[in-house]
Amino acid sequence: MIFTVFGIALVGGALIGFMAWASGGAAGPGRLVDVGPNALRTGGVAAVEFLIAATLGLYAGSRSPSKPAASTPAKTPENSPSSSR
Repeated sequence: MIFTVFGIALVGGALIGFMAWASGGAAGPGRLVDVGPNALRTGGVAAVEFLIAATLGLYAGSRSPSKPAASTPAKTPENSPSSSR
């Protein structure tokens, strides 16, 4: 379970970091040479957010009450196989 949480955080952070890297670039000369988010910082923050969300989600899913056993319906004249209509 712990590898799942870290895997979700790693993949999610890497994807967000890649998108941040791809969205940056030059918008012109001078001060506009470096425009866009810092890819490492953005990916790191996203990885932490994914880690927290995945941990809470997996914990909540494991703590849910188990489903009760399915009960068979009582045989009544309406649903018994011998009734004819």
